[in-house]
Amino acid sequence: MVRRIDPARVGRIGLVAGNRRRRTAGPWRLVASRIANAIRKAALQDDCPDTACGLKVIPRDLYLALPYFDSQHRYLPALVRRYGFEVVNVPVDDRPRISGRSKYTNLRRAAVGIVDLLGVYWLLRRTSVGVPPVDRDGDEA
Repeated sequence: MVRRIDPARVGRIGLVAGNRRRRTAGPWRLVASRIANAIRKAALQDDCPDTACGLKVIPRDLYLALPYFDSQHRYLPALVRRYGFEVVNVPVDDRPRISGRSKYTNLRRAAVGIVDLLGVYWLLRRTSVGVPPVDRDGDEA
């Protein structure tokens, strides 16, 4: 993933996002994930197949210029695209949890996700955030 972007500086590509393949989650979690991704894609038009994957590479300056909130990783593709940067999706292998248990149920995850989605929807339409200046050739301005 790091080969696709220079994490030390902001260029044309603003984010490389992992997309889990061969998911190891149970069937109900997979169904909930598909529904959530469909709703998010329709609302934000971010065209990212799987934003819940935590594997993402983004230049530090760009990340720090974005608004921060819990569960932000699900909305990074929409936020990065909003400011004119490209998002590259890379398939990654999903790995089963080694230890511990998820702190979320599908219902709790949906409740948190709806609030966050409404907030991001508002952010994308009502605010602008300063982003490090770059030209579209990927060179810093």
